[in-house]
Amino acid sequence: MKLDPTRQDLKPFLGFDRRELIVGFLNAIIASIAIVVSLVFLMHQITLGIIFDTTSFFLIALLVTQFILFALLRRGYLNQTAVILVFSTWLGVSYQAWQSDGVHDVVIYAYILTILMAALLTNWKISIIVSVLSVAVIWLLAIIEARGGRIANMDSPINIA
Repeated sequence: MKLDPTRQDLKPFLGFDRRELIVGFLNAIIASIAIVVSLVFLMHQITLGIIFDTTSFFLIALLVTQFILFALLRRGYLNQTAVILVFSTWLGVSYQAWQSDGVHDVVIYAYILTILMAALLTNWKISIIVSVLSVAVIWLLAIIEARGGRIANMDSPINIA
C-alpha cells in the first residue's frame, strides 16, 4: 500500500517535517526557560544581596539543566531532550504543589500544560504516562491532606493574582 500521497497531504503547513518542528519548539522553550531563570536569579541576588540559599541553588541547577538540554539537542538527541524536559517540568510542578498548598494550589493547572507539552514534543506513550502520574500525584496530595498529613494554608486572593 503506497501512502506517499497521503504523507505529502498531511505534511505540516510550514513546510517543516516533524523533527525540524520539534527541534524549533525545543530550542525556543529551552532558550526561554534559560533567559527567565537567569533574570529571576539576578533579581534574587540583587534584592537579597549576594546570597546562596536554597532558591539560588535551585535556580542554578535549573539553569545548568537547560544548558545540558541545549547540548543534548545540538548532538541530535531529540527524543531524549524532549523526555528530559517533560519529566523535569513534571517534577518541578509536583515539587511546587507539595511545597505550597497541595491540591488547592494554582500550580495544579500546570499539569495540564505539562501533558500538552508531552503530547506536542513526544509520543502518545509519554503523554499517557505523564497523565497517569499527574492524576496519581493529585490524588496522593488529596489523600494526605484528607488524613491530616498536610495542613493546607490558603493563599489570599492577592497572592494568587
